[in-house]
Amino acid sequence: MNRGNLYGLLYNYGVLSDVSYDNLNASDLGFKELHLVYSWKEFFRISYGHGTYSEDEIFSSLLEYKDYQIIGSGVNLRFGRITTDFNLSFLSLDNFKTTYNRFDIGVGINLYFIR
Repeated sequence: MNRGNLYGLLYNYGVLSDVSYDNLNASDLGFKELHLVYSWKEFFRISYGHGTYSEDEIFSSLLEYKDYQIIGSGVNLRFGRITTDFNLSFLSLDNFKTTYNRFDIGVGINLYFIR
């Protein structure tokens, strides 16, 4: 099986549940992200991206920055067109002077436009 290197764009969206900040709690806080991705042999992935938190009633006045940068890496296990991803991402609101980390697991389907 010959697996090639991939370059592309990745769009993530989701909801963080039970978020707390300065002793205030929110049930759901949405986010959207766009990544530039390089994947070596469709196995090891590294990406850089930009994310935005959605407006939330509780956090809209507290969050000074709603935009953040992301550097991520992970591994991809492919079974035909079905893939599973295990990723570790570093998020920053201030050009990586301080960072937050996130671990996520994903399931997806590969669609190829140029082969």
